[in-house]
Amino acid sequence: MKQAEVADGHYWCGPTTTEAKKRGCTFNKLHNRWMSPHCTADFEPAKEAVFKALDGDVPEFVFYRDEDGKPGAKISEEELNGMDILTPAWTTVGHHMTHCMYLLLQAAASLNLGTKADMVVHAWEHAGHCASVIMNITKTAPGWTDIASFGHTQSGVCW
Repeated sequence: MKQAEVADGHYWCGPTTTEAKKRGCTFNKLHNRWMSPHCTADFEPAKEAVFKALDGDVPEFVFYRDEDGKPGAKISEEELNGMDILTPAWTTVGHHMTHCMYLLLQAAASLNLGTKADMVVHAWEHAGHCASVIMNITKTAPGWTDIASFGHTQSGVCW
């Protein structure tokens, strides 16, 4: 087995930042977690799709300290790469929505392309959380009730 492989084809970065680094993992801002380099290529289709959907308007992926339940000072790259796992932090709504769409696209890539997926992609609760994040912001957009979406009814297939 490879260094970060805990079961055949399953790559875990370990319970600590130190262990993650020993296993060759790096902090991935789209995942908001340490990820194994063995998964990077599998994540590319979802990353490309979400960045294409943003049409060049990619949010800055920045984290902020938690100060008594409120956003505090910006966390530097150096600090971020040394922070303990499970350290609470804040980020922007744009980052959160991009993270959620990215993981939903990663689920689609896993189903359609056979790629690996982050463990949180396999968690139904996280998918529901992401749907809520995206829909609660989207439904406040101007034009939510405009009749401007065109399509065709179709005969569906499921498998």
